[in-house]
Amino acid sequence: MGTDALVAEALAALAEEDAGMAAEAEAALAGLLAGQELAALTQARVQAFCWQELPATGSGPGHDPRIVLDALARVLVLLGLERYAGLCTSPTTVSVLAAHDEGWDEGRRAADAAAAASGIVPVDLEELAWGPVRGPVEAAAHDEASELLELAVAVGELRPGSPGWRQAQRALLRRHLGGSEPGAPAPRIDGIRSERLEAWLEGSRSHSRRHLLDPVATDLASPTSWPGAGTEVLEPLRWLLGELVEGQPLTQAGNLSRGFVQRAAIRFGWEATDPGLLPRSEPELRDLHLVRRLAERLALARRSRRGLHLTVRGRRLLAGDPEGFWRLVAAGLLPADEYAGSVGEIVLAMLLAGPTPARAMATAAREVVDEQGWRATGTGERPDDRAIAWGVRATLELLRALALVEPNPDEGAAQVLTAGGRVTAREALHRRATAPRTRPCEP
Repeated sequence: MGTDALVAEALAALAEEDAGMAAEAEAALAGLLAGQELAALTQARVQAFCWQELPATGSGPGHDPRIVLDALARVLVLLGLERYAGLCTSPTTVSVLAAHDEGWDEGRRAADAAAAASGIVPVDLEELAWGPVRGPVEAAAHDEASELLELAVAVGELRPGSPGWRQAQRALLRRHLGGSEPGAPAPRIDGIRSERLEAWLEGSRSHSRRHLLDPVATDLASPTSWPGAGTEVLEPLRWLLGELVEGQPLTQAGNLSRGFVQRAAIRFGWEATDPGLLPRSEPELRDLHLVRRLAERLALARRSRRGLHLTVRGRRLLAGDPEGFWRLVAAGLLPADEYAGSVGEIVLAMLLAGPTPARAMATAAREVVDEQGWRATGTGERPDDRAIAWGVRATLELLRALALVEPNPDEGAAQVLTAGGRVTAREALHRRATAPRTRPCEP
């Protein structure tokens, strides 16, 4: 018997008992299935309907979602879907609907919490955060992951709420995304990264940008190999964090003390030989200031009263996870500002191609910015040359402060990446290229 016939039979049986309930059930079932076959129904779909869609559309005067769900539960029982029927009238659903009665925001928060607690929603992993906007490959992998988790919960392999269940959930997801055996298809995570990479390359509608990024794109689909614990990559940041283990006092203006700044002067490139010409404040020692700001932006250090201290994250990564530390910094290397970050991508790509003068970077960035259609907030004007130079400088200065770039000895005006700078720049672009998508690609 086909799906349509099964549904019709169940609705007819319910109509014999209560014609009004059968009518409610038919309408609810149509909304739940949304044109799909009954066999395609999943727990994720039932949860979304019960906890989000129905409260948003079916709670008008005289139309109580609870009545609708009672009817839906009855027809699902007749269809042999007792587990889904139980979800429609479960205490969790009752609680979520009560939250919706208090307001949409309250209901949405309750729905999100209930979904997370169900165990079937794929969570973010260190190696992959799911995007709010998903391409076909990522969407399919997400749906498959949800179905895998649903099955694990149904057979008792995953028990939400029990000790260690979150770790078990992540282990299941890692096997689903990354597990492959000889002769098997490539891991799903590779497909997701490749899809995101292509969207990143195409998304800006800039031919100049694509031309600059294409030469390095083949190296960006997968994470860059860690340079190893014995290297000195990011040494300026490591040094600063090491000095913060016991904390450092701050001035009333919130700067590191003069004594600390002057002790750090030579380490951060201060070339004056006269002790009287040492920097008097943190802003004067630009590289130290930039490294300190990066540490705070990445939540590796924080201000506490009048001191600067390591955070729990900073202490953990510095002491016990050097690779995680490096990948975190690489992911946060480009400015958080969207415009400056976009220009920073061009800077990194050009440096990876070879020694490049800042002026050439600004010229290339000018072409890309114009093609992308950037406009200044408030005025609507396109960025002028000063804004372009600022975007280039924002990345170059931080690279210099972290000792990832240096003047090219053969070309005085050109900058060249150090060995550590090359791997770090590549990892930074990898993280940008394969980051979760937050907006659809423009046509």
